[in-house]
Amino acid sequence: MRHKIPLQLLELEPHSYHLLTQVTINNSLSGLMIIDTGASRTVFDYQTLVKVVDNLQNMTDTVTSGINAMVTDCYSATIPNLVIDTFCNTNFETVLMDLQHIINLYQQFHPQPILGLIGSDFLIRHSAIIQYHKPCLILTTTNNKIDAAVANELEIP
Repeated sequence: MRHKIPLQLLELEPHSYHLLTQVTINNSLSGLMIIDTGASRTVFDYQTLVKVVDNLQNMTDTVTSGINAMVTDCYSATIPNLVIDTFCNTNFETVLMDLQHIINLYQQFHPQPILGLIGSDFLIRHSAIIQYHKPCLILTTTNNKIDAAVANELEIP
């Protein structure tokens, strides 16, 4: 099944565009996620989500780079219910870390809170297609065992 999810195109500075989408977590917490195709993992802000996740565990031996290179505390967690428009993901395995520097930056440009970044792990798992001409994200859900095998081969949770 395909889900066509509307995206917001935000220009932080001239010719610097960022894609955002509305999410709801556990039917109670709503905010925006940044679509970050350069991020290997989907991450959420620790302070914002620590009270609404399950199975919180410190990731002491995690190698990080990019946006989170200076992060010392990183946690794995399970989000019981992650909803992006018509797309629902239950028991979503993810990472929590301090994203306050990102949240503070985006607060200057958008009134809704940033909850985190949707990374390539999520985008690959759901065969994501980004359309820029009419900003939307197309995600595919399936119960196909082949897709699960590919995800396992790529070590995508």
